[in-house]
Amino acid sequence: MANINDIYDRVGDVVNSVNDSRNALHADLQAVIETVNSVNETLATTNQLLTRITQQQDDLIEQSAYQSNALLHISQQEDTVICILEHVSKNTCEVLNTATIQTRLQQQMHSLVEQITVIAQSAHPAGALEFKRLEEIKREIERCCPPEPQAPACTYTPCPAPGPAEPPPAPPQRPPPLHIG
Repeated sequence: MANINDIYDRVGDVVNSVNDSRNALHADLQAVIETVNSVNETLATTNQLLTRITQQQDDLIEQSAYQSNALLHISQQEDTVICILEHVSKNTCEVLNTATIQTRLQQQMHSLVEQITVIAQSAHPAGALEFKRLEEIKREIERCCPPEPQAPACTYTPCPAPGPAEPPPAPPQRPPPLHIG
């Protein structure tokens, strides 16, 4: 049978063994805590990097949206320019056609009017004098009461214009990038 000293020694051995295990466990826990803290720091740095990357992506998306709007605006302006050029082209062609016809008619009429004037003055000298008198009266009346001006042959119809483009958005103030190394 074991005596009290043997039991005491055995209890002391068990206590020492428990203390040794506790100390080993404490050292292992300290290592785990240090590892967890290191992982937390890495996660915090990664989170900051991901936040900055997300902000940069948002900036790129905003810039891309502005560029798309600017391209649409330029396209609308080009549509306006094309419309104006079509007006100019059509009007120029019509004016050239009309001018060509009018020039031919005026040349023919000039010759005919000279012939008729000479014939009429020869046949009716009193009528020629009366015509000159009536022309003088007509000029006096027009000085007093000028005739209504004729409406223009062409009135310009402006093409729809898109208006000015929006300025690009101001870049947001961001912290400088993190340097990991």
